[in-house]
Amino acid sequence: MLGLPKRFIIGAKFVVHDAKNILRSGGFLVDSGRVVEVRRFNELCRLSSSIPFTYFSDHVIIPGLVNAHTHIELSALGPPSGPAEGFLDWLIQLVRARSALDPVKRASGFILGLNAALASGTTCIGDIESLGFPPTPAEIESRQTILARSGLRAVSFLEAIGLDPAEAGKRASCVRRGRPQPGSTTDKAHRRLLAGLSLHAPYSVSDELAARVASLARRYSLPVSVYLLETPFERTMPGRLRDFRRYCATFNWNSSWLNHRPSSPLDWLGRHGLLNQRTLAVHGVHLNRREIATLARKKISLVLCLRSNLYLHGKLPPIAHLVAQGVPLAMGTDSLASNSSLSLWDEMRAILDHGRPILTPAAIFSMATEGGARALGLAGVAGALRPGYRADFVIVRPGFRVDNARGLFYNLIRSVREAHVQGVAVDGRMIFTKDLPL
Repeated sequence: MLGLPKRFIIGAKFVVHDAKNILRSGGFLVDSGRVVEVRRFNELCRLSSSIPFTYFSDHVIIPGLVNAHTHIELSALGPPSGPAEGFLDWLIQLVRARSALDPVKRASGFILGLNAALASGTTCIGDIESLGFPPTPAEIESRQTILARSGLRAVSFLEAIGLDPAEAGKRASCVRRGRPQPGSTTDKAHRRLLAGLSLHAPYSVSDELAARVASLARRYSLPVSVYLLETPFERTMPGRLRDFRRYCATFNWNSSWLNHRPSSPLDWLGRHGLLNQRTLAVHGVHLNRREIATLARKKISLVLCLRSNLYLHGKLPPIAHLVAQGVPLAMGTDSLASNSSLSLWDEMRAILDHGRPILTPAAIFSMATEGGARALGLAGVAGALRPGYRADFVIVRPGFRVDNARGLFYNLIRSVREAHVQGVAVDGRMIFTKDLPL
C-alpha cells in the first residue's frame, strides 16, 4: 500500500461525489479509510490545518468503479479470438478449456485479471468462484488469499451448479465450506472480502440444490447471484432444453433431469424465496414486460453485461423497458471468455453507444458505481464519495481539457482509457499508482 497517511485531505480540479454531484476544486477528508467530510478543498484545509493534504490540479477524482458481475478466474483463457459459433458450443468449449487449466495457470490468470481490473479503475468486484467439485482446501485458500492481497473490495460468489438431486447435499456443503470467513468483525463496512452465493441458472441447478443454497443465503444473510434469461430457451423448458444433451454429457449429467426444469425462471426463484433485494439477476436479455415489472416491484438489481451479450447472442436486454419500469441497474464485464477486456470504461462506452438517449451518461456512470454497490449489498459502503462511505476512489488525468462540469460524464466515458487512470485507492489506501506525486 502506497503513499497516504491514516488521516488526510485529498482534492482535485473536479471531485465527483456521485452521479448527481460534481464539485469544482473539491475535496474530502479521509480518516481510517472512511470519508468524513466533503466540501471545497480550500475550506477543508482551512478548517483542518494540521491534516496532510494533496491536490491534483489537472485531475478528476471519482468514486471507485464497481464491476458487479465478472469471472476473474477465466482471465487465464484470454480474450476471445473470434465470434462465438453459438451459445451451446461456446459453453461446452469453455467448460472443457477451464477443466484443462492446471492450478498454476488458473492462479496466474486470476492475478492477471485482478490487476487488469484494478489498473482500469475498478475498486470492487462481484466475482463468481467456480471451484472444483469437491474443491480442495488449497484451492479455496489460494483464491481467497490472492483476493485479500489484491487490495480490492470483493464479494466472492461461490457457484452452485448441478442437476443431480442426489448430489445436492454434497454440492451445497462444498459451497458452504468455500465461502470467505467473516474474520474478527461482521461489519461489512470494515471487511473488504465478503461472501455471496451463486445459483448458476435455472436450467443447470436442481430444485434440491437451489433449496439448500437459498437456505444458506437466509441463514447467513448472503447475496445470491443468478443468470436470468440470458438465452431464449430458458422460457421454453423443458422441451427445448432436450437440445442440451451434449451440455449434460460434458458434466456427466443424466439428460432426463432436464425434464424437471421450470417453465418460468422467475416463478422458480419465487418458489425458493429468492425474489428479494438480496438477489442480483445477471443478463436479462430475454426478459418480458411482466418479468421486468416483477424485478422492479421486488427491487431486484439487474446486472447488464452488454459486450458479452453482443458477442454471444448478438442481442441486448430490453433497456428501454427496464428503465421505464425502474429496475435497479448495475454493470458487469462478465469474463474474458466472452469479452475483450475487464474495463468498466469499455463497458460504459458500449452502453453509451447502445443505450442512449434512454440512459444518460450520468445514469450510465451511476450503474458503474452506486448501482453496482447496491446490487452487491454494499449500499452506503461503496460506489460514492459521501460522509460515512469507505474511501474507495480513482484519480483520473483525462485526455481532454477539463473546464467545467457540464458534459463531464459524457467526456469521461467517451475518453478515459487505462493510461488515464493514475491512482486507485480502497479504504483510503493507495493500491495502484502511476506518475502521481504522493
